[in-house]
Amino acid sequence: MSSNWVDFKELRSRLRFADVLRSYKVELKVRADRATGLCPLPGHPRHDGKRRSSSFSANLSRGLFNCFGCQAKGNIIDFVCYMSGGNPSDSATLHKAALELQRRFPGTTGEKDQKPCIAKSSISPPEVKCDELKSDSEAQQKPSEALSRSVVVNAPLDFTLKMLDAEHPYLKQRGLTSKTISDFGLGYCSRGMMQGRIVIPLHNLQGELIGYAGRLVDDSKVNDEQPKYRFPGSRERNGVRYEFQKSQFLFNSHQINGPIDDLIIVEGFMAPPALPTSAKHHYSARRLEDLAFCPSNE
Repeated sequence: MSSNWVDFKELRSRLRFADVLRSYKVELKVRADRATGLCPLPGHPRHDGKRRSSSFSANLSRGLFNCFGCQAKGNIIDFVCYMSGGNPSDSATLHKAALELQRRFPGTTGEKDQKPCIAKSSISPPEVKCDELKSDSEAQQKPSEALSRSVVVNAPLDFTLKMLDAEHPYLKQRGLTSKTISDFGLGYCSRGMMQGRIVIPLHNLQGELIGYAGRLVDDSKVNDEQPKYRFPGSRERNGVRYEFQKSQFLFNSHQINGPIDDLIIVEGFMAPPALPTSAKHHYSARRLEDLAFCPSNE
């Protein structure tokens, strides 16, 4: 079964830059793990009549490249993206390049070992009422049963949670402004599997709603049955299993519309970054509205 799911980290770890360069018939001078030569990228400026310099350098062992002429740099997947005429800053183009690499360089830890997945365009999401959503513990199935089903990961929802309380005291206590609450669609849920929680809408790169995260407002009630954060569970409709995998998307990434110079990523929805301060890099703590996976203005 074909899949549009890519494990970028696994893909990069098993690719050999030398093989990728060879597939594009790129000729470079190699010394140890360093390869240098003329820049092969289509976007590199050409000056007719002038001698070109060897501005392209690739670290074969680390899978990284840099061109001092056109300023392009990145990893193997970025390289393939550039070679196809795209820009790695465009997530859709980068994903397409990764799929092409996965197809051209299949490995023993590649697609066939991944969990099965159906592209969202090949099947429509089911009719689901919010009260029918099950928690992770309720949705557990026997392995033999799960393997016999088709699986769709992070499918868009066909409903939204209604009557959320955007004025709940917890939101103000966390220092969130009214604008942040409105922009992120936050609110307190009083029923269903998200009862007693502040719900946070989750969107894919296309801006489609794929689920909700629920943050328990009363920390004294946190236990094995009531985790601090609850995410959508699995569900089954018409022989198809729908799963939510939080590792397969970046929260709020749909708000990034183009290349950016600075991106701050934090571990939790509400927490400021707990990062080291050094002479080279300095990070300052900011609230959710300033840093929730959004480009920094500073």
